[in-house]
Amino acid sequence: ADVPYGGFAGVGGGGGIAVTGMWRGIIGLELQLFVTSESAKGTLTNRDNGTKTTLNLDQSSWHLPLVLKLALPAGIVRPHAIIGFDFIFPGDPELEMSPAPLNANQFRAESDSYTALRFGFGLEFVLPIKDVDIRIPLNFAGNYNYGLNDNLENDRLRLDCNPTALSLLTTAADSSQCLFTYGTQWKWQAQISLGVAYYFL
Repeated sequence: ADVPYGGFAGVGGGGGIAVTGMWRGIIGLELQLFVTSESAKGTLTNRDNGTKTTLNLDQSSWHLPLVLKLALPAGIVRPHAIIGFDFIFPGDPELEMSPAPLNANQFRAESDSYTALRFGFGLEFVLPIKDVDIRIPLNFAGNYNYGLNDNLENDRLRLDCNPTALSLLTTAADSSQCLFTYGTQWKWQAQISLGVAYYFL
């Protein structure tokens, strides 16, 4: 079937906290908790007349990454690398279409929790404060949703149609009896964060 899916991309922001336990400043575990506001856009092209419609997806998500952290334990600038998993819990998404087509009520979005592979690197800048270990961490991280494959139908877009409409889904008119539900599990995510860290013990 020729499904109406053009892909989504966008940007967002957020904030949170992290707790890190390190052995001699070299290896350890880090648990993070942060919330993000995510926005993404996609484009649909009408297969009858070529007109384009922009789809806007907005949602907030709670992230709970648990990662293994490797770092250099000395120096004013201390690089590190991470690898682990990000447990993601999206809120209810909102889908808007512009310009809204006559069949806009056939399109919707839904979210579901998922787990992504998390990886990245960063730098910690140690502040020159006597007897206090305060650092400015700059982190670059990525998420890969390994549970989401390249099969558009069902994995990224679910079609609820009667059998006749689904077998004839070649023009806009043929899809008049279908409901299109877009999933908001992102395949890839890239994140940049800047913060303040206090180390003790």
